[in-house]
Amino acid sequence: MARSIRLLFGVHGAGLSNAVFMRPGAILYEVNPYGCRHLSFNFHRWADVFNLQHALWIPSQGNNGRTNNYCERESSTTLNVKEIINEMKSLLKDEVEYRSGYIKRALKIMTDMSIVDHPPSGFENIF
Repeated sequence: MARSIRLLFGVHGAGLSNAVFMRPGAILYEVNPYGCRHLSFNFHRWADVFNLQHALWIPSQGNNGRTNNYCERESSTTLNVKEIINEMKSLLKDEVEYRSGYIKRALKIMTDMSIVDHPPSGFENIF
């Protein structure tokens, strides 16, 4: 199922691990509580490895106007739905370009013969 989706949206946690099955170019959209930017490292790295787009949304301030950067993982988070939807629309527009860029890079890597030794050195010693 994860292979067929274009965008995976969720709160930071194990559910986002389905990203490893997504197609290159798909979008992984992660939500973290206020002050917990560092939590996104794992999924951001996975996005790099699996050639996914990674988006991170963190509220601009914590509950009750809190502005310290202390990470309270168990605190509730109020989403700015309009802001998130607008960002998702923008990411989906860029998805085709991102995906085609990935395909071009992959084809270039697969057809780059400059790294191949013709024939491999020591080949004649096999016979």
